[in-house]
Amino acid sequence: MSASTPVNMYERVFRDCTGLQVLHLTSCCCAHSTLVVDVPCSHIRELVLEECSFSVIELRDLPMLVCLACCLTDTSKILFGSIPSLMDTNLSFSLEDDTIVEARGRDEFDSFLGMSPTMANLVIRFTGQRRWIRASRPERKLPHLKRLLVADVPSNWDISWTRGLLMASTFLEVLHIHVPHSETEPDYLRGMNWYKSRNELRHHHLKELVVIGFTQRHIWLLKYVVRVCTSLQRVVLLKDGHVRYNGLWDWRMVGQQTCPWSDDEIRVVRRMMNFFGLRPLPELILG
Repeated sequence: MSASTPVNMYERVFRDCTGLQVLHLTSCCCAHSTLVVDVPCSHIRELVLEECSFSVIELRDLPMLVCLACCLTDTSKILFGSIPSLMDTNLSFSLEDDTIVEARGRDEFDSFLGMSPTMANLVIRFTGQRRWIRASRPERKLPHLKRLLVADVPSNWDISWTRGLLMASTFLEVLHIHVPHSETEPDYLRGMNWYKSRNELRHHHLKELVVIGFTQRHIWLLKYVVRVCTSLQRVVLLKDGHVRYNGLWDWRMVGQQTCPWSDDEIRVVRRMMNFFGLRPLPELILG
């Protein structure tokens, strides 16, 4: 749709088509506009916004919405009102240049994570070439989130910022992280400042951690998870692989046996897991 299309044209689709159950908006160019969806009688169960240029998306009332996917390019914020049925969410951040993102402010991810308390499944993806997006510890809790995938993380990022998402998701059971294989070492790493406190919070529900693209610089995240997660059952560390998607909201982590582990690397990981004394020791898979 052209940029001259008024935003109320899209809002009318929500308002007038009350029997609609699936809606995909693709390449809807309505820059510097706020899309407001306030339809208490809506039957929409699946909403996908792909490559749209609404500056703000405000979902005030969508009582039947179960699945939401947003590919975020120019959108600076998603505001959530009453979405009592939301279960599955996919947020894809399209990063198109090589600059540091400052415009959206300190709480970059917090602007997008004010979710319905029923949300159980979340995919966060990064595409494009931009090197850094500011990440902060979410202030909002994700109280019912069970499965989380953080995918296509640029290789020059410090993935330890995902600890904030872990601690915001009290009942998270599965954490999967995918860093695409890179032939060259990153020229710099950026992350959050984390300070260990004496009364460090424990996480009592995480059962599985899978990291694809694991390198020695990710050992700090592994140490943190092993230290604070009391119910850990399975740890999978793969040097290379990919995510196989089943639609927008389901996935499977697929490893590739191209980068074997040295005996020293295996010894370091096993010694570290033994040091923190998890009993019984979680299953460890290295590939």
